[in-house]
Amino acid sequence: MKVCLSHGKQTLRIMVALIVLWNLCASSVNAFASKNSLSQSTYRRYYSMSSGRLQELGAKWLEKHETHDSALMVLTILSERKTNKKDEALLKAKSLNDLGFLYSYYYYDFKEAYRTLQKADELCEVFGFYTLRPLVELNLANLIYNNDRLYEPFEIDESFDMYKRAFFHSV
Repeated sequence: MKVCLSHGKQTLRIMVALIVLWNLCASSVNAFASKNSLSQSTYRRYYSMSSGRLQELGAKWLEKHETHDSALMVLTILSERKTNKKDEALLKAKSLNDLGFLYSYYYYDFKEAYRTLQKADELCEVFGFYTLRPLVELNLANLIYNNDRLYEPFEIDESFDMYKRAFFHSV
């Protein structure tokens, strides 16, 4: 009988130790998450920045490998702004082009990359951004080519047509 009681105490101690360890791990994960999460005030601060400043930050953070999430946030804020002014629309088109690059090459979200690049191409067409449009179309062509080559039955026609459009809009 004494052996069973002793064995039960050891099991109880192990269970208590595991529960304490579990709670310590959970609290450290919560502390890490709250330390590294974006607060409402930080988001509002970025949201209130000018479009030019957001584009500047997004381009800067896009270059650094460890800051792509920050670039995604500020470029998304900028790309969702409504505008009828040509200079603001240019910044929006640039941010959409950068977002397309981020989505495709770092997040592998090809559908979202295609959607944002299409929006950028439409803005370039509407506002006549003739210097930016070839870059957007080149990104679209690369996206279509890579997506077709990796995930779809390989057909070069659509990407080749986009490469031609990019070339003709650049000259």
